[in-house]
Amino acid sequence: MMFEGIGITLPGRAGPGIAEAGVRAELKWPVVDLKTPFERATGLDVELENAANACVLSEVWFGKREGSGTWWW
Repeated sequence: MMFEGIGITLPGRAGPGIAEAGVRAELKWPVVDLKTPFERATGLDVELENAANACVLSEVWFGKREGSGTWWW
């Protein structure tokens, strides 16, 4: 099996190559580079995305999965 890349979703803010480990500012978690270590370890391209944004894109691309619950709209 051949992989083209790795996608990482996280519950914090995601930027180009950098992902904040936390959502809540009061935790004062440091900004952590998640992209570089994964790229170096695997040799694959890595993309980071906020988990909520990734869920919305999944719905748009693949539609709602039956039995997955109801939406508020």
